[in-house]
Amino acid sequence: MPYITEERRKELDQAIDRLSERLKTLESPESMGDYNYAITRLIHNAIKKDGRRYQHMNNIVGMLECCKAEFIRVVVSPYEDEKIKENGPVSELDKK
Repeated sequence: MPYITEERRKELDQAIDRLSERLKTLESPESMGDYNYAITRLIHNAIKKDGRRYQHMNNIVGMLECCKAEFIRVVVSPYEDEKIKENGPVSELDKK
């Protein structure tokens, strides 16, 4: 769940914003590699800090799955709903 307290956000946002400014735009051919690298380094740093244990790696996998699910729920799904309204459904299966 990305909905952390305002206090925690203040502690993290400045560093995240600086990193975001350094990463290439999504239009750049190598940008997905840059984002993948940044996320992978964060994960590697967490494992180096807390130890290479199954529970830690399992927690990280779960966190990544939750990030993906929340991104789809909050960002992708509303976008897809707008596109269905704009362009029509693929078939009757897309109708709610």
